[in-house]
Amino acid sequence: MDSGWAVLLGSLIGFVTSMIGAVIVPFVLEGKRVREQERHARAESLRRLVPSIIEFGLKSSRLSDDVMLASSMRCVGELETWLKPNEWQIGRMAVHTVIVADRDEDHAEVVAAFAQLAPAWLRGDLSAAEAADRFTRLTGIAVERWALN
Repeated sequence: MDSGWAVLLGSLIGFVTSMIGAVIVPFVLEGKRVREQERHARAESLRRLVPSIIEFGLKSSRLSDDVMLASSMRCVGELETWLKPNEWQIGRMAVHTVIVADRDEDHAEVVAAFAQLAPAWLRGDLSAAEAADRFTRLTGIAVERWALN
């Protein structure tokens, strides 16, 4: 290789590494930062919403009040938006905790089951499917994807 080609090849290598350092690395780092912010926002929202749903479940005897019902369903809807597709069971358990519990005079077992299982799921102790199985065993309410019992 003569010196002309060596200079051209060296310049090309320098240009490519400069582009990697100046464009690609910041792009990758920004993507990582955004994903971390999204994970943090999801975790914080779920930590806030689960206790709210438990509270609505405890107040379920008063859900005939339209304002209370609207607030509880907004809370459940917000929870559902943060769930991943494989976590749908948690949303159904929340619906049962707020709505089905309101129809049952002895709703304490439903609220207690959600209060025990949802935090365990949040901590990573149980998968959503495992939490749903335990919810069904504790309450007798089947956790189904598209329907209320």
